[in-house]
Amino acid sequence: MGTVQGTNHVIQIHLGLFQLDTNHNGTITSDEIATVSANIVERFRTNFLAKFDTDSDGTVTSNEVRAVEETAAETWLTNLLARLDRNKDGALSATELRRAGPGGRALLNSYDTDANGALSSDELVAAADELATTRTERLLAAYDADGDGNITNDELVSAIQAVVDSEVQQLLSTFDTNGDGQITWAEIQAVRMQHHGFGFGPRPR
Repeated sequence: MGTVQGTNHVIQIHLGLFQLDTNHNGTITSDEIATVSANIVERFRTNFLAKFDTDSDGTVTSNEVRAVEETAAETWLTNLLARLDRNKDGALSATELRRAGPGGRALLNSYDTDANGALSSDELVAAADELATTRTERLLAAYDADGDGNITNDELVSAIQAVVDSEVQQLLSTFDTNGDGQITWAEIQAVRMQHHGFGFGPRPR
C-alpha cells in the first residue's frame, strides 16, 4: 500500500500537542488520543468522499478519481497558460519558458518530448493527462487495498487509521518517557530540553 496523502503529520510534535489535552488538565491521556485520532480519521474520510465520491454511493471508483483529477489537471494547465503564455497561442515558446525561470526548465525537462526547447499545445495537453494519470494511480495505490479499482469506505478508513496510528506511536515513543500511555507537560518539557536545550515555557491553557 502506498503512502496515504494528506494525513501525514496530522498530530504535530510542537505546542499543538496540547490540542489533544481536551480537558486541559495538563495530561494527554490514551482516551483523549483515541478520541482525537477518531475525529481525524472521520474528518479525512468525510472530506475524501465529498471530493471523489461523486455519485454519493459510499464507494469511490477509479473512474470517479480519474474524472476529478482530470478536472484538476485541466485547471493546472489553464492557470499555467494564463501565467506564461504571453501571446495566447496555447503553447509555450522557448522565450516564454525562459521567462519562467527554474519552473520553465523543469517543465521542459519533463514534457518536451520532441526536444525542441518549447512546449506545443499537444505536449501541454499530454502533460495534463500524465498529471491526472499519476495522481489517479497514486490515490488508488494508497487506498485501494485489494486492487479492484474501487476504494470502499472500509479500505479508506483502514488506510487512514494506519497512518494516524503510526503518528500516535511516534508521538508516544517521543514524549511518553515513562511508558504509561499518557503524555504530561513535564515529559514534553524534558524532551524539548534534551533535544534543544530549552523548554516551551508555561503549559498552554
